[in-house]
Amino acid sequence: MKRKFIAFSTTMALLLSVLSAAIVGAHTVTIETPALTASRADWFGLQGDGAGIGVIQRNASQQGEYIFNDAGKDQRIITTTQPVTRETDLDWFGVTADATNVYFLAKVDQLSGITNNPSLELLITIDTTQNGAGTTALPLVEAAGTYSTTKVANDAAWEYAVRTRFAPGAAGQRAVLGTTYIYTSPGNVSGNGTICASPGTCNAQLASTSVNQGNFAEVKVAWSQIGGKPINGKYLRLTASTLYSNHAVPADGYNSPVIDVLGTGSTLADLQDGTLDTSVDVHFDVNGEPYAPLMVTEFQPNPIGTDSPGPTNTTQNQVEWIEIYNPNNFAIPLSDYKISNTPKRGSTSQGAFKFKAASIAAKAVVVVARDKSRFLLGNPTVPAASVYDLNADMTQYTAWASGPLQLENQPSIAGGTFEEQVLLLDAKDGIVDMATYGNPTTPYPGHTPIATSAVPEGVSYERCPASRDTNNSSADFIVHNTPGEQTPGVICVGFPGLDLTITKTAPSNPLVNESDQSRYVPYTITYSNIGTSAETGIVTVVDTLPTGLTFGTASLTPTVAGQVLTWNFPTGLAAGASATIELTATVNPDIGPNVSLVNNVSISGPDEQNAAKTNNTAQASTTTSGPADTSVSSNLSGAVPPGAQFQFTITYRNIGQNDAEDVNITDVLPAGVTILSEDSPDATWNDATTGTVTWDVGTLRANGSGTIIVTARLASATAGGTTLSNALSITVPANDPTPGDNTETKTLTVGLRKLYLAAILK
Repeated sequence: MKRKFIAFSTTMALLLSVLSAAIVGAHTVTIETPALTASRADWFGLQGDGAGIGVIQRNASQQGEYIFNDAGKDQRIITTTQPVTRETDLDWFGVTADATNVYFLAKVDQLSGITNNPSLELLITIDTTQNGAGTTALPLVEAAGTYSTTKVANDAAWEYAVRTRFAPGAAGQRAVLGTTYIYTSPGNVSGNGTICASPGTCNAQLASTSVNQGNFAEVKVAWSQIGGKPINGKYLRLTASTLYSNHAVPADGYNSPVIDVLGTGSTLADLQDGTLDTSVDVHFDVNGEPYAPLMVTEFQPNPIGTDSPGPTNTTQNQVEWIEIYNPNNFAIPLSDYKISNTPKRGSTSQGAFKFKAASIAAKAVVVVARDKSRFLLGNPTVPAASVYDLNADMTQYTAWASGPLQLENQPSIAGGTFEEQVLLLDAKDGIVDMATYGNPTTPYPGHTPIATSAVPEGVSYERCPASRDTNNSSADFIVHNTPGEQTPGVICVGFPGLDLTITKTAPSNPLVNESDQSRYVPYTITYSNIGTSAETGIVTVVDTLPTGLTFGTASLTPTVAGQVLTWNFPTGLAAGASATIELTATVNPDIGPNVSLVNNVSISGPDEQNAAKTNNTAQASTTTSGPADTSVSSNLSGAVPPGAQFQFTITYRNIGQNDAEDVNITDVLPAGVTILSEDSPDATWNDATTGTVTWDVGTLRANGSGTIIVTARLASATAGGTTLSNALSITVPANDPTPGDNTETKTLTVGLRKLYLAAILK
C-alpha cells in the first residue's frame, strides 16, 4: 500500500485555520508611534511555502491571521529621469482583526529605509458584497479625487478603498506615521477620499530602521469605516498594491502608477490588460479573527487492505474518506471550495478537486469518499445525501493541481523522510484549512507536523472537540484505532472524560546584542480542558525557563523558584474551558548569537487518567540571532594621470543575521579628486563631489548588499608620482564580530597616461 487518497499519521492534525470562536482574547494589534519601539511582534503568521499563495494561520490561542506570500521580485523598477531609483516590492501581506478593528501589514522590500523618497503608498481595495457592482469593474484610487486607468476585476469591485501615504522620514528615525484616506464607491467612480483621522479610528506606521528583517507598513482601520464587521457568511475580498506617493510612472511601456501588486506573477504582466488579476478572500469569526469557514474534523487516510490505485478489499468495505464540518450558524456554498493534497499551485504529481454544487447547512457535516457506494456499505448509518463521491460529485481543479489526489503514507525510500498535506481551498484559492504530517527535516512554515515515519492502516483521526483549531495536532485530534471507533458524519463535542492539554508559542528568533527592547522574548501559554468532564482538583501549570533566560513579567503572577515558574488553580478547570498566560523573559547579556533556548511547560491535575496525558507537555524553541556584520570595500587601484577620468566600485555588505540600522557609507576622497557622477540604487548620495562624501543606506538587511559606482576625475594640476589615499568606512553596528572590515584605505598613484593605460590593460 504505497499511496492513499487522504493519508495522515499516528496522532494527527495540524489544521491551519478554522472557526472555533476564540475562547481567549481577540487578536488586537498595536500600531506604535515613532516615539515607541517600532515592532511587529504582535503578528505571528508566516508566509506559505510558495509564491502567490495565501494561508490562514491560527496560533495556540486560536487567534487568526491571513498571510499572502507575493510572487518574489515581480515589482516594476522606476527608471525615469526623476531621481527615483528605489523599488517597493511587496514581499508579503497580512490581515488580522478584533471585534473593533481590522489590521493590515505589508512587508516591503527594496525600500531605502525610512528616508525613502518618493515614499511608500499602500493601497487596499475592499469588496464587502462580492456582487460584481455593475458591468464595469471599479478603478483603483490614484490620488484624491482621481482614479487610475488600472482597475480591479469585476468579481472584486470595491465599495471601500484604504489609501495610506507615508511621508519620508529623517535619517535615524525608527518609524514614520502614515495618513489614511477612505474612499467609497456607491455605484460610481466619483468623489474624494476622506481622511480617516478620528482618534483611535485609523492609525498607520511604516517601521524600517528598527525592525528585524525588513520594512513593514501597518495600518489599522475601524470596522465602522468600511461598513462594519462581516457577519452571517459575509467576508472581505481584497486587492493590495504599492505606489510612490508622487505617483511616478515607470518607463516600462505601461502608464500606471502601480509599482507592485499582490499576485502570482509579474506585476507588469498583470497590468497589461488594465485589470488586476489577483484578489484574496478573508473570512472572520464572531470575534473578528480570520478563520476557516469549513474545517476537516475526521478522516480515514489508510484503510485496511490494498487500495491503490483503487479499493480491492470488498470484505472490509474500507475506503479513504474525509469529514468536513460547517461550525457556523449559516449555510455555506460547497461549490466555492476544493480539497487538495498539495499546498503549491501548479503541481502535476498531486491533485485538487472542486465540489460541483450544493451547500453545507449550518452545523452540518459532509463526507468525501473515494467510493461512495463502498463507504455507505461500511457506514450504513451515515445519510447518503451527505456523502460525496470523489469522482462523481467533484471535478478536478487543474487551476491548482492537475495530478491525482493521492497522498504518501510512508517515505519513498525506507528510513527516509516525508511530509504530506490535506487542505481546503476557498473561492480565491486561499488555503483556509490544512493538515500536515510526516517526519520532514524542514516542516511547512509555521506548522508542526504530526511526527510519524509511516501511516498505519485502519485508523481515523478526529478533531476533538470539533470547534477547536490550533497548530498543535496533539491538542486537536484523537486517534480511533479500529473502524468500530470511527464516527464519520458525527462531530466530537469533547474528548471523552477529562483531558488537560497545554501549548506554548514563542518567536523563532529573538533579537539579541541590540537594544534592550529587542532582548525580551514573549511567550504565550494556552492551557485547556478539551474533555467532557471537569477537573475538580487543583490544576498546576509549570514552566521551566532554559538557562540564558530570566523571568520578566506574566499576565498571571507565578511562584518563582530559579528557572521554574508555577501557577496553581484551586478551582480546577471546567469541561471545554481554556485560558492563556502571557509571559516575557529576558535574554541574558552573556548569551551569544545562534544559541538554542528550549522552554518546557506542563499541566497536571489529580483526576486525569494516564491515557489522556499524552498532551500534557509542550515545548517552545527559540534561537538567538547573530548580530549585524557589515563591511565595505572597493576595487580602487592602479595609476591615474593628471586630468584623467576614472571609475571605481564600492561594495558594502551585511553578512550577519540581524539588520544593520542607520547605515552610512563615508568616502574621504583624496585632494584633487572630484566626483562627476555616481550610481547608488540602494543608497542616497549627499551630493558632495569633493572632500568627505556620504551615502545614506538606511537599513541594510541581513545578508544584504549594495554597490555604488563612482565616476571621478583627477585634477590636471596634480603632481606626477604622488600617492593619493582614499579612505572608506561604513557605520559599525553594535557587537559587530569583525569590526576590522568596516574601513578600507587604498592608494592611487598619479602617473603618466601611459602608466594609466598599462594599469587598465593589466
